[in-house]
Amino acid sequence: RVPVTGRVIYTPSAAEAVFNHDGIIGRIEVHQGERVKKGDVIATFSRDVAYVGGGMNQALQDAAQRQLTELQKRAGERRKEGEEERLRLREKVSAKEREMVAIQAAAEAESEHIVGLKKRMALYQQLLLKGITTVQGKIGRENEYHNSIAQLNTHRINIARVKGELLQFEDELARSESQEKQSITDIQ
Repeated sequence: RVPVTGRVIYTPSAAEAVFNHDGIIGRIEVHQGERVKKGDVIATFSRDVAYVGGGMNQALQDAAQRQLTELQKRAGERRKEGEEERLRLREKVSAKEREMVAIQAAAEAESEHIVGLKKRMALYQQLLLKGITTVQGKIGRENEYHNSIAQLNTHRINIARVKGELLQFEDELARSESQEKQSITDIQ
């Protein structure tokens, strides 16, 4: 190898430009003989369907119409998907609301049952003191009372769980609407 100085001259001294889109060259950005490097813009093109002279590029016009039709179809599909998703979520919200009503009714009934069991437990305590009932009878009433309190607490836990699930579904509903709007905006 021998070091040399000088320039490299390419023959032929022309470059080939390849565009991935149909269009019309709008402006040439370089002059003949000007040096360019990789990445330099040498020309811009326009996808306008009208020529400078007033004529129309039918192929571009048709392609633009097909693209517009496809975008409208995709936007319609996304709207339909969003509506179906929101309908499904609304059904879940409705089911959770019905579940909430049922649990609240069960909790209310259990609260009333506890009041009766507490009175019954007090009665058995008095009967035990008078010797009319046994310790086992009194313990049985106490167990019923404590089991009922445990059941009431289970209902309260379930009410909190269902409230959380309802909030989650309502959040998903709001997010679905927002995502649909963003998706349609992105399509357009």
